[in-house]
Amino acid sequence: MISERGKALTIWIIVFTVLTFTTLLLRLWAVRIQKRDVRLDDFFVIGAFISLLALLGTTFWAIANGLGAHTDTVSVAQQTVQKKLLLSSGITWTLATILCKLAILWLYTQIFTTRKFKLAAYILMGVTVSYAFIFIPIFFTQCKPVHAAWDPVLSLTSCRPITRQEFASVAINMALDLAVVILPLPVVWSLRMPTRKKIAVSLMFSLGLVIVAIMTWRIHSTVRATKEKDWNYGLYITALQSLLELWLGIIAANLPTLAPLTSQLIMPKIMSYFRSGNSKEPSSGRRLVYGMRGGEDSALKREKFQMLVNEDARVEVNETRHLNKIEAGASSRSISMDDHSWVDVEANGIGMRRDVDVSFETFHEPPKKAHIFGR
Repeated sequence: MISERGKALTIWIIVFTVLTFTTLLLRLWAVRIQKRDVRLDDFFVIGAFISLLALLGTTFWAIANGLGAHTDTVSVAQQTVQKKLLLSSGITWTLATILCKLAILWLYTQIFTTRKFKLAAYILMGVTVSYAFIFIPIFFTQCKPVHAAWDPVLSLTSCRPITRQEFASVAINMALDLAVVILPLPVVWSLRMPTRKKIAVSLMFSLGLVIVAIMTWRIHSTVRATKEKDWNYGLYITALQSLLELWLGIIAANLPTLAPLTSQLIMPKIMSYFRSGNSKEPSSGRRLVYGMRGGEDSALKREKFQMLVNEDARVEVNETRHLNKIEAGASSRSISMDDHSWVDVEANGIGMRRDVDVSFETFHEPPKKAHIFGR
């Protein structure tokens, strides 16, 4: 028996699980593009997704047994399944949410490399792990013996009230999420970059606030559940809240790592599309794109432009692009991307870079002097 609420939850699961899995695949693709080793934060996110899949497995089992239906319409055997879901979710949900936090915190240590910041991140990681070691046994030992958790008779006399541990778990988890969001903001706002860039980076790191909002909703729902006798009907909301926290947590951990896909794959294809659409004549020569670092000397820029001028070709400036990027790394270094572009990575982990990409197209014609006007 699948209830109407069970069908609605199934739709939520399909949509958000596909979205979450997509961001995970994109993260791994970005790792390949960067040609870097898989880091610890990548393993944390993969572990969180595996825990999410385990939770989804028990949730589908509960949906097939009447999750979200009115309690007086489900059998004792079906109620037993719902109670088993509650017990198992306490473990799988906790593991997934802890691994999400660890993934984000470890990523912080790869971006912000100052000693004080890394020490604060490590301390917060220790507190996060301690939360798991404390609450997983609490969830698992709510009833003595354990099987009393899904026994309709023993559960009346052998179990602690579940609302106590729910309040404590959600409240502490909310505090941890707030700490994870707040931790990098002072460092970001101390950097020398435009205010709008600081706001953009802060928003990227503040996606966890959405999860905090969901937890606030969950506390409100838990308070209402203490006054409701139709607990199986309200289980739909509890399941949705728990899953939303994990879906959004994994997505929030993945998004900051997707920058290489945007800068190296998506934007070039978009610009190539617009170039082809705005072309006034077919190219009989070759197209060259040069990247100029924002801090280069003007004479050096003019020299690069003049490299394209000769007596046998006409050179046309097709397009200029201004790119602002944030580069992250563990040490100060200069990386040569090609013959005409560079990336500077600052020692403190974040460096702002302004590039100008200029596209030229050459056409072989009778000798004709080319005049290039660049900026």
